[in-house]
Order: sequence, then structure tokens, then C-alpha cells
Amino acid sequence: MARPLGLSPAVGARLGSCLEQELPFGADAGRTAQRKRGRAGVIANRLNQAYVAARVHSLWLPLERIQQQLGGPGEPPVEAGLRDYILLITILVAFLEAAALQLQPHPPTVVMGFEGIHSPRSEPDDPFLMSVPDALPPWRPLLRSAREREGRSPEARWLQLATVAADGTPRVRTLVFRGWAGSTALDLLTDGRSAKPAELAHQPAVELCWLLPRARSQFRLRGSLQTLPPEQVQSERERHWQRLSPGGRALWGWPPPGEAFDPEATFPEQLPDGSPLPDHFQLLRIALSQVDLLELTGHPHRRRCWRESRGWVEELLNP
Repeated sequence: MARPLGLSPAVGARLGSCLEQELPFGADAGRTAQRKRGRAGVIANRLNQAYVAARVHSLWLPLERIQQQLGGPGEPPVEAGLRDYILLITILVAFLEAAALQLQPHPPTVVMGFEGIHSPRSEPDDPFLMSVPDALPPWRPLLRSAREREGRSPEARWLQLATVAADGTPRVRTLVFRGWAGSTALDLLTDGRSAKPAELAHQPAVELCWLLPRARSQFRLRGSLQTLPPEQVQSERERHWQRLSPGGRALWGWPPPGEAFDPEATFPEQLPDGSPLPDHFQLLRIALSQVDLLELTGHPHRRRCWRESRGWVEELLNP
């Protein structure tokens, strides 16, 4: 298992020497870091929390990709001191932004990042990342950044849900992501007349696959169907129903899915605002317990895993 996120003494030593000696890159910086390992270890401890906050900052992933692109084939390797300075800049940016947020009653309308301007509220139910640095598990900002790479493509909201049928055989289908419910649960919608509810009643454990082609990233999300109090189920169903477009609601006005096609049946194109909530409009809230990320960039590919049982600590795996 990979070590928990934080500054190691070696990285702390490098940062300490950079802070004290004005960009001492190269071998000299390495020897200085060794001599000052004890003092830099103290710096490492003090900067540990800063590093954790910066690691989930929206700037981290673009910077990490820039680092991966530097020093490629035919290019000189990037000095370790320069890499540390990029890390240090990321930390400073994260805390400057966090400090600015505390001076205003609400998060800014837009946030500048290496991927351009984006709205912090563009993802449903996603709190602004730096308002509470430890509110989200570390994979959430990575998933958000990968989704933003897809732009306005509707495919950015499509993910595959795998279940087990009553006879033990697998089932998989594509659903639409409907938003986050807290930091580690997500909402999906389904037709209660389909096979999914019965399959989930038989086996509530599921796996979701979320492929984001432009980011060249595949997220596998493992979890289980969450049981909610009846009153909460009703209020959440109503909330999602009202948020759907008339065309989106129309799917629940069609005949039962999976039955024989009747050319005389009615398939409405829209259900207008104010349409009654159908009994078969069903919410699936999936509580996640494990996330596996495969990034198909660089050589070799990169694979990471986070488990709730281990405090969402990042583990590096073979791709």
C-alpha cells in the first residue's frame, strides 16, 4: 500500500532548501538537502497539511500532467528541484485562494485554473473544493477535472451500471449521472418497472464504470444501493423529477421497458412541468466504498485506488 498523502522528509528537505537558498536546483541542492535533513524534516511536518489541501486542489491535476509531459523522450530530465518548486507553487496557490474565500461571504462566481475558467457549481451538489479542504475524498477532484475535459458533451454524464441478476448472471447498462449526494454517494434514476430494482433487491452491491475519453481516464466505482427513510425518498424523488426537462420526463411516460413492442402504444416526446410524479420513477442512491482510476496517458499507464475502509488513502497499482 502506498504511503498516506503528505510530505516525506526527502521532499520536505528539498522544499526547505529551495525556500532558504533561492532556487538551488541540481546536485548542489541535493547535497544541501542532505545536510539540512533534520531542519527540513520540521518543515515537512508543518507543510504536510498544506500538501494534503493542495493535492485535492483543482490546479493539481493540470500541473501533474505538465510534469509528466516534461522530460519526455529526446528531452533532458526535469530537475528534482524544479518539480518541487512546481509543487510549492501549487501549495501557495491553494492557500492564497483559500484565504481569499474567507474574506468574502460566498465563493467566487468563477475560478481561474490551468484548464481555463469554470464555475465551481457546474457539477450538481458539488461543494466548492477549497471551502472545506478535507470535505471530499481525493478522487473526487480528479473525477471532476476529467469530466470538465469532456466540455459540454452529454457523454460526460454517462456511466455503466453493473448488477447481478437473480440467476447469478451479470447485467450492465448505461445510466445518466444525476448528481452527488454528499461526498461519496451519487444519484441515478431508473424506471421501477425495469429489471434493475429487482436485481438490486437481490444483490445491492454494484460497480459503475465511468469512461471519459478526452481525459483518457476510466473510473471504476464500487458501492451498494443505499436505503433511505421513506420521507427522504419521496422528497428526493420530487426534487429530481422537477429538475428534469420535459423531454427527460417523457421516458417515464412510455410503456414498461423490456416488454414486447406495441406499434400502437403511446411514446410521448414530452411531459410538461407540473406533470404528476409517476410511481415507477425510482431513485438509486449508490454509496461508494472503492474507486479505481486508470489513466491511459504516458508510459506505463497509471492506476490508482482509494478505499473507504482505508480512509480513502491513495494506493498505486500496476495498470
